[in-house]
Amino acid sequence: MDHELRAALSDFRKGKPILLFDSPTREGEVDMVVSAVHAAPGMVALARRDAGGLICVALSSEAGGKLGLPYADDILRRAGMGGLTIRKTPYGDSTAFSAWVNSRKTFTGITDADRSETIREIADIAVNPIKREFAGKFYSPGHVPLLVARPEGKRRGHTELSIKLAKMAGMPPAVMVCEMLDSKTHGALALADAGKYAKKNGLHLICGEELESAEL
Repeated sequence: MDHELRAALSDFRKGKPILLFDSPTREGEVDMVVSAVHAAPGMVALARRDAGGLICVALSSEAGGKLGLPYADDILRRAGMGGLTIRKTPYGDSTAFSAWVNSRKTFTGITDADRSETIREIADIAVNPIKREFAGKFYSPGHVPLLVARPEGKRRGHTELSIKLAKMAGMPPAVMVCEMLDSKTHGALALADAGKYAKKNGLHLICGEELESAEL
């Protein structure tokens, strides 16, 4: 394991965001990721303001399975709306989307404070995922999309990469992720610009290939 990855893991444990680039042959995008444990309201605001994409929570396939979380495309197929689903996205993978939830402690669920409450509660339940407790703590539809990692080897997205990062750091298998967008080009933030942002803000930028090759 190289120095950059070791330093990134240390920062992740401390609650600092990590910038995670998937692959030039996949989405070619950078996500801002932070342990869901550390998703305080200010961190949610940072992701909303500086990253700008959809603020989601990635969960391990193990946690998702124990909680009984279905994938969104399976929900649609069972509802007779399979025509809305897609087997493969333009970037090559199936999606990881599951349910969208709010904590039952929240009001509207959309404020930074409300989303923080939801995300941190997800982190708590991911440590000891019990299906009957999940329904008691959350309701759906809500404002926090859940992403469930596909079983190992079936998908190579930010969801799976961020969960590996959490496992390597010894943190709960729940990670807040948010795509970094560019308000000037109206596309994804270029890798070079993400590097500049990381340098300016004292953050680590790591690549998916580096993370995939590292041993747990």
